Amino acid sequence: EKYPIDIFFCDRRTTMSNVRIKTNIYFDQSEGGNAGFFLNNTNEICLQEASNTCASALGGGSPVQCGTDIANRLEYYLVNGGTKIWLDVARNPDNCLAVGGISVCYSGILMQPGHVSIDKTAVLGLTNGTYTLYAKLKDDSYSPLQLSTLTVSESGVDETKPSSSSGGSSSSSSVPGDGVPLLPAISLSQVQFGVHSAGEVFHIEIGATATQLHGAVLDVYNLAGKQVMSTPIFGNNTTLKIASQGVYIFKLHGPGISNRSAIGVSK
Repeated sequence: EKYPIDIFFCDRRTTMSNVRIKTNIYFDQSEGGNAGFFLNNTNEICLQEASNTCASALGGGSPVQCGTDIANRLEYYLVNGGTKIWLDVARNPDNCLAVGGISVCYSGILMQPGHVSIDKTAVLGLTNGTYTLYAKLKDDSYSPLQLSTLTVSESGVDETKPSSSSGGSSSSSSVPGDGVPLLPAISLSQVQFGVHSAGEVFHIEIGATATQLHGAVLDVYNLAGKQVMSTPIFGNNTTLKIASQGVYIFKLHGPGISNRSAIGVSK
């Protein structure tokens, strides 16, 4: 619901007169065009703060800031029932990794500066249930922004975006490393899959039987979601070289293997 509100302030001086009101209620200054905390059409998190001076109101309101412009003011969490689960290394070190301003939690929830994407096939470590993903400002100056809802079950992970968000497809992404496993080997249907990076060379280690690996394929994608390589897998140890520097997602799939994902970086 929307309700009108008029705020009157008077000072005996005719210049240098200001008032500041701090509240978690969002005031929509229609003449200033402010829109609050929202997602734009590329799924970046954006903020247009309420004008707090006459000059900014008369000039059309405060500017919209998106993505990297507000990244250092954001934090993320999941809500499952009445439990809040923080998505950062400091408060959830067992399930999150962070390198170079990029964070990955539960293997498939990627937080780049001002942008969150989810690889449903890679999400691990969450028990069955419903999890709502939120972004919030660290100073709590605006209500949290709901980004997505994850439903975890025996059959996998489903994602639903709220109708108020701009939508867009989830993308697979990853974080840089230093020649050490970025993620622990993960067991699913008795298959373990891990990527170790050392410069341009990636060492792929798979714990699976010959029967499970029959017809298996390894696909490699960059952060933009473009496939850069696809190769059949014939054994438990494979070495790949990717000359272009960047972060990559590795997807292993086949008739005997449920989809698995891992991450790595070429330096």
